[in-house]
Amino acid sequence: MANFNPTSSTPLRVLSITVVVIGIATFSIGFDLLFVQGTFTKMINDYLHFVVWFNFFSGIVYLIAGYGIWHLKPWAVYLSLLIVVFSLIVLTALSVHMFTDGQFRGWQIAEMGLKVLIWSLILMSISKKFRLKGWI
Repeated sequence: MANFNPTSSTPLRVLSITVVVIGIATFSIGFDLLFVQGTFTKMINDYLHFVVWFNFFSGIVYLIAGYGIWHLKPWAVYLSLLIVVFSLIVLTALSVHMFTDGQFRGWQIAEMGLKVLIWSLILMSISKKFRLKGWI
């Protein structure tokens, strides 16, 4: 039998599965917008391309983070911190774009704000589980 050491904590298992589901959904939506529907060529008019590309790549990172949380890897905490930081950077860029009369979709702002909130909560939750209190 393979060396399989999942977490023994039910909340971490649920969190890990949730992160993986969000990762699959985020990656799938980004992939669909970029490559399947052919919206890559129309994206400049309909979507902010940097937000769609960020969502596409962040979906892959979410899957890696879900694996790290499931297997209690300490690097999952730091990866979650990077996700929060880069999500804040993209949200800031989106806000600057919006306030300079750039074209945008309202759902992109709500989605990025929700992403920052969710990943901040995930980060706080797993940092407590890894006993990394006081560093955020």
